[in-house]
Amino acid sequence: MQLYYVDLRWIGVVRHRGRRHSPNVQRSRILVVDDHIALGQALVARLGAEPDVDSAQAVTTGAEALAAVGADRFDVALVDVDLGADDGLTLCARLRQQEPGLRVVMLSCASDAHTVVGALRAGALGWVPKDLPIDQLLDAFRQVRAGAAWLPGSILRGVLDEFLRDRSVQDRELELLDRLSGRERQVLRELAAGHDVPSIAQRLFLSQNTVRTHIQNILGKLEVHSRVAAVALVHGSLEQPTGLPTEAGW
Repeated sequence: MQLYYVDLRWIGVVRHRGRRHSPNVQRSRILVVDDHIALGQALVARLGAEPDVDSAQAVTTGAEALAAVGADRFDVALVDVDLGADDGLTLCARLRQQEPGLRVVMLSCASDAHTVVGALRAGALGWVPKDLPIDQLLDAFRQVRAGAAWLPGSILRGVLDEFLRDRSVQDRELELLDRLSGRERQVLRELAAGHDVPSIAQRLFLSQNTVRTHIQNILGKLEVHSRVAAVALVHGSLEQPTGLPTEAGW
């Protein structure tokens, strides 16, 4: 059972103030994506009472969120990281792909640095714990709406350490790849594309024994013990469809 720890000031009586439509106020349309219906509706009511919010809408699934963004224009989406059957980080990436101008803030009951970094890489501009006071949530929303990023100060150090750790691992992997010769890179590219030894030999006009020798050399230089590990290292290091850059990139 999913437990929700929510600041109670998100929920309760909302005083709907008369709105003054000042031309100097940047007004926003907000989409809330949370499978906890009561929380989503409470958040919509609270946000809808703000003078710089035109409208707020709540949906409970990733499919509903994608449909809403496809049918209407939203400035900011507040997306729960844990949507039950849906993954909030995957949904964030899909929303940003569908509507690049949409700014996404992730909502979560937890704030582990690894997941926060994953959200930022998926295109999120903010991360808001669900126990955050409403005034800080509103501050986060407004900063993200203005194009800035927002993270709670309590997790900044952990997020920075996670980024540095990932960068260190990536640098090490690239260093290993630099050990390969041009022909070894060609063979590794073919392995990453899913080709077996006979196919690689035919495609590169080599004997199968030569291909096997190149593969053994590749494994030794990359300090791994299997072809699968070598391909995994390539896919984790370089942003290319096949995991390796084009011929011109070598």
